[in-house]
Amino acid sequence: MAKYLVAICIPTYNRGRFLPHTLDSILGQIPTDMEELVQVVVSDNASDDGTQQFMTELVTRHPNVTYFRWSENQGADRNYLKVVELAQAEFCWFLGSDDRLAPGALSRVLDFLREGVTDILIFDRSEIYEGSQERRIGHWTGSAAGRCFNTSHEPRSLLRYLDECNSPGGVFSYLSVIVFRKRLWDCIPGAEKFVGTAYSHVYILLSMLRRGVNFRYLPEALVICTMGNDSFREGNSLLALYRRVKLDIDGYREIAFSVFGSDSEEASAIMGMLGRAHRLSGMLKLKMRMLASLQFQSQARSLDLLMKNSGFWGRYVVLSFVSLVQPLFAFLKHRE
Repeated sequence: MAKYLVAICIPTYNRGRFLPHTLDSILGQIPTDMEELVQVVVSDNASDDGTQQFMTELVTRHPNVTYFRWSENQGADRNYLKVVELAQAEFCWFLGSDDRLAPGALSRVLDFLREGVTDILIFDRSEIYEGSQERRIGHWTGSAAGRCFNTSHEPRSLLRYLDECNSPGGVFSYLSVIVFRKRLWDCIPGAEKFVGTAYSHVYILLSMLRRGVNFRYLPEALVICTMGNDSFREGNSLLALYRRVKLDIDGYREIAFSVFGSDSEEASAIMGMLGRAHRLSGMLKLKMRMLASLQFQSQARSLDLLMKNSGFWGRYVVLSFVSLVQPLFAFLKHRE
């Protein structure tokens, strides 16, 4: 029996600089008469930056806050799975440990959950860099309209939604905008297979959609994303960008094929979303920048292979050819 209506699930690792602001944004939106509705769960991947001391003190003052700490870093995926396992709620809401709830976000989400008809809810975000003003970014889809459908009764609605998505964020890549019914999450086996992809949670959520759920997309920015802290893009900018692209394409391709089948319309729609998110012209520019540096020429060859294995090869080759002949045409035209 669920003890709370929603658990805000925060996986963290060495985010001690941001975590107090994250938790303040949540606890400040929970009136005393709502503490029995909202649990806060923090799963700490063996941070060594003071997170343990901060959280140990915090839980003594807030009985609805649960803190767990691994003895050794388990990687992102196992921490995602663990924080949900610890939740004692009907619904779980992932939240990045450097993000914050927008003002009024908690009551807005609770209103939807109290209706009892939504199994998976996602929404938009705004962004903020340290020292700058918050800014609203575009929607996860090419439309500002919301979406609400049952994937059992309206499978074509899922396809239409995937065809509208212009970012992996609309297909669960961004943790902080995802709310889901825990009972249905717990029914999905096989997530261990995707540990190491950083997208084990995407496998579970897409599997839930495959089985049939009530899905809602709300085009409202209910969380504030702190930019510049992507742990998957640490290091040299060229190499970091390549790693981010590879992470998305490899992870989503494998998961989409596993959940829906390699020849399915859904898998094709998800790969199309990746093509819109990581434009081939941008991939080509990345390749050219890598080729210009001896340090990254092996990654440039890997990028070719990544495009080939992902079904983008034909268009990628055409763009590569155009990029090579355009300077020649310009040179010949100039000589005329």
